[in-house]
Amino acid sequence: MADNAAVRHLFARWALPGEVCDAQRCLRIGVRAGYLNLYVRGQSITRISRVGGATRLAVHPVYVSGHKRHAARPSDLDQRTVTFDSACVSAGQIDSWIEIAVTYAGAEKAFVDDLVAHNPGALDLEMALPANTAERKAPRMDLVVAQHGSLAFWEAKCSDNSELRARSAYRESSDGAYLGGIKVIHQLRKYVAWMEAGRSDRSCQVRQAYRQVASVLIGLADKFDVPGDAARAVWRELAPGAALEVILPPGLVICNYDALAQGRDAHFEKAAVANRPYLEVLRGHGVPLVERLTAGFPCWRTDWCNRSSQTIPPKPQASEG
Repeated sequence: MADNAAVRHLFARWALPGEVCDAQRCLRIGVRAGYLNLYVRGQSITRISRVGGATRLAVHPVYVSGHKRHAARPSDLDQRTVTFDSACVSAGQIDSWIEIAVTYAGAEKAFVDDLVAHNPGALDLEMALPANTAERKAPRMDLVVAQHGSLAFWEAKCSDNSELRARSAYRESSDGAYLGGIKVIHQLRKYVAWMEAGRSDRSCQVRQAYRQVASVLIGLADKFDVPGDAARAVWRELAPGAALEVILPPGLVICNYDALAQGRDAHFEKAAVANRPYLEVLRGHGVPLVERLTAGFPCWRTDWCNRSSQTIPPKPQASEG
Protein backbone atom coordinates (compact mmCIF):
# COMPACT_ATOMS: atom_id res chain seq x y z
CA MET A 1 0.00 0.00 0.00
CA ALA A 2 1.35 3.41 -0.99
CA ASP A 3 2.48 5.57 1.89
CA ASN A 4 1.31 8.96 0.61
CA ALA A 5 -0.30 11.89 2.44
CA ALA A 6 -3.90 10.73 1.92
CA VAL A 7 -3.20 7.17 3.11
CA ARG A 8 -1.29 8.44 6.14
CA HIS A 9 -4.18 10.78 6.97
CA LEU A 10 -6.74 7.97 6.80
CA PHE A 11 -4.71 5.82 9.18
CA ALA A 12 -4.10 8.82 11.45
CA ARG A 13 -7.88 8.79 11.92
CA TRP A 14 -8.11 5.06 12.70
CA ALA A 15 -9.24 4.14 16.24
CA LEU A 16 -8.33 0.59 17.19
CA PRO A 17 -10.92 -1.67 18.85
CA GLY A 18 -11.18 -0.95 22.57
CA GLU A 19 -10.61 2.76 21.91
CA VAL A 20 -13.52 5.22 22.08
CA CYS A 21 -13.63 7.50 19.05
CA ASP A 22 -12.75 11.16 19.42
CA ALA A 23 -12.56 14.14 17.08
CA GLN A 24 -9.28 12.91 15.58
CA ARG A 25 -9.54 9.10 15.59
CA CYS A 26 -12.99 7.90 14.52
CA LEU A 27 -12.51 5.30 11.78
CA ARG A 28 -12.71 1.50 12.01
CA ILE A 29 -11.23 -0.97 9.52
CA GLY A 30 -12.62 -4.16 8.02
CA VAL A 31 -10.11 -6.37 6.18
CA ARG A 32 -11.54 -7.83 2.98
CA ALA A 33 -10.17 -9.98 0.14
CA GLY A 34 -7.92 -7.57 -1.75
CA TYR A 35 -9.03 -4.33 -0.08
CA LEU A 36 -9.81 -2.56 3.19
CA ASN A 37 -13.18 -1.09 4.13
CA LEU A 38 -13.16 1.97 6.40
CA TYR A 39 -16.15 2.90 8.56
CA VAL A 40 -17.23 5.88 10.64
CA ARG A 41 -19.91 5.14 13.27
CA GLY A 42 -20.49 1.86 11.44
CA GLN A 43 -21.14 3.58 8.10
CA SER A 44 -18.82 2.61 5.24
CA ILE A 45 -16.86 5.64 4.06
CA THR A 46 -14.23 4.35 1.61
CA ARG A 47 -12.68 1.22 0.17
CA ILE A 48 -8.89 1.16 -0.16
CA SER A 49 -7.34 -1.10 -2.80
CA ARG A 50 -4.14 -1.46 -4.78
CA VAL A 51 -4.70 -1.29 -8.56
CA GLY A 52 -1.93 -1.13 -11.15
CA GLY A 53 0.65 0.11 -8.68
CA ALA A 54 -1.58 2.88 -7.29
CA THR A 55 -3.61 2.98 -4.09
CA ARG A 56 -7.23 3.69 -4.98
CA LEU A 57 -10.00 5.10 -2.79
CA ALA A 58 -13.57 4.19 -3.75
CA VAL A 59 -16.10 6.61 -2.24
CA HIS A 60 -19.87 7.05 -2.54
CA PRO A 61 -20.65 10.11 -4.68
CA VAL A 62 -22.87 11.70 -2.03
CA TYR A 63 -19.85 12.03 0.26
CA VAL A 64 -17.90 13.69 -2.52
CA SER A 65 -20.75 16.08 -3.39
CA GLY A 66 -21.28 17.08 0.25
CA HIS A 67 -24.97 16.11 0.39
CA LYS A 68 -25.81 15.18 3.97
CA ARG A 69 -28.51 12.69 4.87
CA HIS A 70 -32.08 13.93 4.26
CA ALA A 71 -30.82 16.73 2.02
CA ALA A 72 -32.21 16.87 -1.52
CA ARG A 73 -29.70 15.53 -4.03
CA PRO A 74 -29.54 14.82 -7.78
CA SER A 75 -30.46 11.27 -8.83
CA ASP A 76 -27.10 10.79 -10.55
CA LEU A 77 -25.49 10.71 -7.09
CA ASP A 78 -27.07 7.31 -6.47
CA GLN A 79 -24.41 5.56 -8.56
CA ARG A 80 -22.33 3.10 -6.61
CA THR A 81 -18.87 4.67 -6.09
CA VAL A 82 -16.38 7.19 -7.42
CA THR A 83 -12.73 6.07 -7.50
CA PHE A 84 -9.74 8.31 -6.81
CA ASP A 85 -6.00 7.84 -6.99
CA SER A 86 -5.01 8.44 -3.36
CA ALA A 87 -2.03 10.53 -4.51
CA CYS A 88 -4.53 13.12 -5.78
CA VAL A 89 -6.65 13.30 -2.61
CA SER A 90 -6.10 15.86 0.16
CA ALA A 91 -6.58 15.50 3.90
CA GLY A 92 -9.32 18.12 3.68
CA GLN A 93 -11.25 16.02 1.15
CA ILE A 94 -11.04 12.98 3.41
CA ASP A 95 -12.24 14.97 6.42
CA SER A 96 -15.17 16.24 4.36
CA TRP A 97 -16.12 12.70 3.31
CA ILE A 98 -16.07 11.61 6.94
CA GLU A 99 -18.22 14.55 8.01
CA ILE A 100 -20.86 13.67 5.40
CA ALA A 101 -20.69 9.88 5.86
CA VAL A 102 -21.39 10.06 9.59
CA THR A 103 -24.78 11.68 8.86
CA TYR A 104 -25.81 8.46 7.08
CA ALA A 105 -25.03 6.20 10.06
CA GLY A 106 -28.12 4.52 11.47
CA ALA A 107 -28.72 3.63 15.11
CA GLU A 108 -27.74 -0.04 14.74
CA LYS A 109 -24.51 0.82 12.91
CA ALA A 110 -23.67 3.36 15.60
CA PHE A 111 -24.39 0.68 18.22
CA VAL A 112 -21.92 -1.67 16.54
CA ASP A 113 -19.31 1.09 16.72
CA ASP A 114 -20.03 1.42 20.45
CA LEU A 115 -19.45 -2.32 20.82
CA VAL A 116 -16.13 -2.07 18.98
CA ALA A 117 -15.11 0.86 21.20
CA HIS A 118 -15.55 -1.26 24.33
CA ASN A 119 -14.05 -4.51 23.05
CA PRO A 120 -10.37 -4.64 22.02
CA GLY A 121 -11.00 -8.14 20.66
CA ALA A 122 -13.31 -6.86 17.90
CA LEU A 123 -11.87 -8.18 14.63
CA ASP A 124 -14.47 -7.41 12.01
CA LEU A 125 -17.77 -5.70 11.36
CA GLU A 126 -20.25 -6.48 8.58
CA MET A 127 -18.68 -9.92 8.16
CA ALA A 128 -19.84 -11.50 4.90
CA LEU A 129 -19.53 -15.22 4.17
CA PRO A 130 -19.46 -16.87 0.73
CA ALA A 131 -23.00 -17.80 -0.30
CA ASN A 132 -23.97 -21.46 -0.40
CA THR A 133 -24.83 -22.80 -3.85
CA ALA A 134 -28.60 -22.42 -3.40
CA GLU A 135 -28.40 -18.87 -1.95
CA ARG A 136 -28.39 -15.57 -3.79
CA LYS A 137 -26.35 -13.78 -1.18
CA ALA A 138 -24.13 -14.63 1.75
CA PRO A 139 -25.20 -14.53 5.38
CA ARG A 140 -23.71 -11.65 7.36
CA MET A 141 -22.75 -11.10 10.97
CA ASP A 142 -22.52 -7.61 12.43
CA LEU A 143 -19.50 -8.22 14.64
CA VAL A 144 -16.68 -10.76 15.11
CA VAL A 145 -14.92 -10.78 18.49
CA ALA A 146 -11.76 -12.67 19.46
CA GLN A 147 -11.74 -13.80 23.08
CA HIS A 148 -9.23 -16.01 24.86
CA GLY A 149 -8.47 -18.33 21.98
CA SER A 150 -11.90 -18.33 20.37
CA LEU A 151 -14.01 -16.41 17.85
CA ALA A 152 -17.53 -15.26 18.76
CA PHE A 153 -20.04 -13.88 16.26
CA TRP A 154 -22.77 -11.37 17.08
CA GLU A 155 -25.83 -9.94 15.43
CA ALA A 156 -26.70 -6.44 16.71
CA LYS A 157 -30.23 -5.03 16.81
CA CYS A 158 -31.84 -1.96 18.27
CA SER A 159 -34.77 -2.70 20.56
CA ASP A 160 -37.25 -1.12 18.12
CA ASN A 161 -36.27 -3.47 15.28
CA SER A 162 -39.37 -5.44 14.19
CA GLU A 163 -37.21 -8.49 13.44
CA LEU A 164 -37.09 -9.12 17.22
CA ARG A 165 -40.85 -9.67 17.45
CA ALA A 166 -43.60 -11.82 15.93
CA ARG A 167 -46.89 -13.17 17.25
CA SER A 168 -46.64 -16.41 15.30
CA ALA A 169 -44.32 -19.32 16.07
CA TYR A 170 -41.07 -19.58 14.15
CA ARG A 171 -41.35 -21.69 11.00
CA GLU A 172 -39.02 -22.55 8.15
CA SER A 173 -39.32 -24.86 5.15
CA SER A 174 -37.51 -28.16 4.73
CA ASP A 175 -34.79 -26.37 2.74
CA GLY A 176 -34.34 -23.69 5.44
CA ALA A 177 -36.34 -20.85 3.90
CA TYR A 178 -38.02 -18.45 6.32
CA LEU A 179 -41.80 -18.92 6.61
CA GLY A 180 -42.78 -16.97 9.71
CA GLY A 181 -42.08 -16.03 13.30
CA ILE A 182 -39.29 -13.93 14.81
CA LYS A 183 -37.07 -13.19 11.82
CA VAL A 184 -33.77 -12.77 13.66
CA ILE A 185 -33.92 -16.49 14.51
CA HIS A 186 -33.66 -17.19 10.80
CA GLN A 187 -30.70 -14.84 10.41
CA LEU A 188 -28.79 -16.67 13.12
CA ARG A 189 -29.78 -20.10 11.85
CA LYS A 190 -28.54 -19.20 8.35
CA TYR A 191 -25.09 -18.60 9.76
CA VAL A 192 -25.14 -21.93 11.63
CA ALA A 193 -26.34 -23.68 8.45
CA TRP A 194 -23.45 -22.12 6.53
CA MET A 195 -20.97 -23.44 9.09
CA GLU A 196 -22.57 -26.87 9.14
CA ALA A 197 -22.63 -27.15 5.34
CA GLY A 198 -18.88 -27.67 5.24
CA ARG A 199 -18.50 -29.13 8.71
CA SER A 200 -14.86 -28.83 9.80
CA ASP A 201 -13.77 -27.28 6.47
CA ARG A 202 -15.89 -24.16 7.00
CA SER A 203 -14.69 -23.76 10.56
CA CYS A 204 -11.12 -24.13 9.38
CA GLN A 205 -11.66 -21.47 6.69
CA VAL A 206 -13.03 -19.02 9.24
CA ARG A 207 -10.16 -19.63 11.68
CA GLN A 208 -7.55 -19.25 8.96
CA ALA A 209 -9.18 -16.09 7.59
CA TYR A 210 -9.24 -14.34 10.96
CA ARG A 211 -5.67 -15.32 11.77
CA GLN A 212 -4.76 -13.52 8.54
CA VAL A 213 -6.98 -10.56 9.45
CA ALA A 214 -5.25 -10.22 12.82
CA SER A 215 -1.84 -10.31 11.13
CA VAL A 216 -2.87 -7.60 8.63
CA LEU A 217 -4.29 -5.38 11.39
CA ILE A 218 -1.13 -5.67 13.50
CA GLY A 219 1.00 -4.80 10.48
CA LEU A 220 -1.09 -1.73 9.64
CA ALA A 221 -1.29 -0.51 13.24
CA ASP A 222 2.48 -0.80 13.63
CA LYS A 223 3.29 0.73 10.24
CA PHE A 224 1.18 3.81 10.91
CA ASP A 225 1.94 3.96 14.65
CA VAL A 226 -1.71 3.74 15.73
CA PRO A 227 -2.16 3.62 19.53
CA GLY A 228 -3.96 0.65 21.10
CA ASP A 229 -1.97 -1.96 23.04
CA ALA A 230 -5.09 -3.86 24.18
CA ALA A 231 -6.18 -4.65 20.61
CA ARG A 232 -2.65 -5.67 19.60
CA ALA A 233 -2.47 -8.08 22.54
CA VAL A 234 -5.70 -9.82 21.48
CA TRP A 235 -4.66 -9.97 17.82
CA ARG A 236 -1.34 -11.61 18.76
CA GLU A 237 -3.27 -14.40 20.49
CA LEU A 238 -4.47 -15.44 17.03
CA ALA A 239 -0.96 -16.25 15.80
CA PRO A 240 -0.60 -19.40 13.63
CA GLY A 241 -0.36 -22.52 15.74
CA ALA A 242 -2.36 -21.16 18.67
CA ALA A 243 -5.61 -22.94 19.51
CA LEU A 244 -8.65 -21.15 18.11
CA GLU A 245 -12.26 -22.26 18.58
CA VAL A 246 -15.21 -21.04 16.53
CA ILE A 247 -18.15 -20.50 18.89
CA LEU A 248 -21.65 -21.47 17.77
CA PRO A 249 -24.39 -20.41 17.65
CA PRO A 250 -23.95 -16.66 17.08
CA GLY A 251 -25.19 -14.34 19.80
CA LEU A 252 -27.67 -11.49 19.69
CA VAL A 253 -26.85 -8.19 21.39
CA ILE A 254 -29.68 -5.65 21.69
CA CYS A 255 -29.33 -1.89 22.03
CA ASN A 256 -31.85 -0.46 24.51
CA TYR A 257 -30.58 3.12 24.26
CA ASP A 258 -30.28 5.80 21.58
CA ALA A 259 -26.88 5.07 20.02
CA LEU A 260 -27.17 8.21 17.89
CA ALA A 261 -27.61 10.39 21.00
CA GLN A 262 -30.65 12.15 19.54
CA GLY A 263 -32.62 12.26 22.79
CA ARG A 264 -34.65 9.13 22.02
CA ASP A 265 -33.59 6.90 24.94
CA ALA A 266 -37.20 6.69 26.17
CA HIS A 267 -38.31 5.33 22.78
CA PHE A 268 -35.78 2.47 22.91
CA GLU A 269 -36.48 1.75 26.59
CA LYS A 270 -40.22 1.47 25.82
CA ALA A 271 -39.46 -0.93 22.97
CA ALA A 272 -37.26 -2.97 25.30
CA VAL A 273 -40.18 -3.45 27.70
CA ALA A 274 -42.43 -4.54 24.83
CA ASN A 275 -39.78 -7.06 23.73
CA ARG A 276 -39.67 -9.03 26.98
CA PRO A 277 -42.00 -11.90 26.02
CA TYR A 278 -40.30 -12.24 22.63
CA LEU A 279 -36.86 -12.42 24.20
CA GLU A 280 -38.03 -15.45 26.15
CA VAL A 281 -38.99 -17.05 22.83
CA LEU A 282 -35.52 -16.29 21.50
CA ARG A 283 -33.90 -17.87 24.54
CA GLY A 284 -36.12 -20.89 24.02
CA HIS A 285 -34.57 -21.25 20.57
CA GLY A 286 -31.11 -21.30 22.13
CA VAL A 287 -30.12 -17.76 21.14
CA PRO A 288 -27.34 -16.35 23.39
CA LEU A 289 -28.80 -12.93 24.14
CA VAL A 290 -27.54 -9.79 25.86
CA GLU A 291 -29.19 -6.38 26.27
CA ARG A 292 -27.21 -3.17 26.63
CA LEU A 293 -28.61 -0.12 28.38
CA THR A 294 -25.77 2.36 27.89
CA ALA A 295 -22.77 2.94 25.67
CA GLY A 296 -20.46 3.43 28.65
CA PHE A 297 -21.03 0.21 30.57
CA PRO A 298 -17.58 -0.41 32.14
CA CYS A 299 -17.62 -4.23 32.12
CA TRP A 300 -18.87 -4.58 28.56
CA ARG A 301 -15.86 -6.51 27.35
CA THR A 302 -16.30 -9.22 29.97
CA ASP A 303 -20.03 -9.52 30.51
CA TRP A 304 -21.25 -9.95 26.96
CA CYS A 305 -18.51 -11.06 24.59
CA ASN A 306 -16.96 -13.85 26.68
CA ARG A 307 -19.00 -16.98 26.20
CA SER A 308 -18.66 -20.62 25.16
CA SER A 309 -20.26 -22.82 22.54
CA GLN A 310 -23.79 -23.96 23.26
CA THR A 311 -25.79 -26.88 21.98
CA ILE A 312 -27.62 -25.85 18.82
CA PRO A 313 -31.33 -26.63 19.21
CA PRO A 314 -32.82 -29.08 16.72
CA LYS A 315 -34.20 -27.60 13.53
CA PRO A 316 -37.88 -26.67 13.93
CA GLN A 317 -40.33 -28.87 12.14
CA ALA A 318 -40.89 -27.73 8.55
CA SER A 319 -44.23 -26.18 7.83
CA GLU A 320 -45.86 -24.75 4.74
CA GLY A 321 -48.78 -23.19 6.62
